Amino acid sequence: MNWNNLYIAGRLQKPVKIVSMNENMALRAALDKNLRSAVTTACLMLPESFSEEDLFIEIAGLSYSGDFRMVIGEEKSKVLNIVKPNVGHFRELYESILQKDPQVVYKMHQGQLEIKAQKDSSLS
Repeated sequence: MNWNNLYIAGRLQKPVKIVSMNENMALRAALDKNLRSAVTTACLMLPESFSEEDLFIEIAGLSYSGDFRMVIGEEKSKVLNIVKPNVGHFRELYESILQKDPQVVYKMHQGQLEIKAQKDSSLS
């Protein structure tokens, strides 16, 4: 339920095949929350306007951030190699989350996203 570490959460932020869910609503809710949290985190790290691919690269890279293996020994293009051939799977995984997010304008047919500007009521 919480991101104590990103090992499992990070793996489940990428397209995976769920073999059996057994109608476990608590697990389904935790998986959905993990995906929404990944979107929120990635959006905070991106500019106001970005492509779907940029978002998916940022999400896929979350679990490798701070991983010393990415500095030595690991393929530098690992995240790109995960995302590029799987953009359609990432889109399928995140499409409904992006469409429902009130902070995101998702231009699906253009593959572009924008973060809605927040009005600061304290300035009024």
